[in-house]
Amino acid sequence: MSSSPSLPASRLSLARSRSYALFGRLFLFGLSFELLPTIRAIPELAGTLPEKLDVDEVAADYQHLFGFNLFPHESIFLDPAGLLGGAVSEAVLHSYRNVGFDVGTSSENADHIGHELNCLAFLCGAEADAWEDQRPTVAKKMDLLQKRILDQHILR
Repeated sequence: MSSSPSLPASRLSLARSRSYALFGRLFLFGLSFELLPTIRAIPELAGTLPEKLDVDEVAADYQHLFGFNLFPHESIFLDPAGLLGGAVSEAVLHSYRNVGFDVGTSSENADHIGHELNCLAFLCGAEADAWEDQRPTVAKKMDLLQKRILDQHILR
């Protein structure tokens, strides 16, 4: 992930980390009262909210979409039988272990897009720390690991 000329690499990495973490939470849990102030503070996201927001209705919409219609798991899309878990989830868990990310969940749920985004948040945070600590070699390694997670999992 290349850095923007207007922001130091550490700040850009930290911003990406926080963005991935936010989207990870939204994919895992949906919009909540707790996340609402953050969403409203980001103009690009605030513009998508209705003037009068019913969080219960949003929760029902989230459940309707991700609970019944579109399962946000890599294995559902990539497993030849379209099943949750299995070899695809195990490959995701293996990737997490290789980058030092502890998803803290069962292998059946590890390939959820929210967890994959949280893994990217973790790696971007580690990259930001490395830039802050003036360890460019480590920062570049974190960048490569982010690209690997994107290429091997999220973008597939």
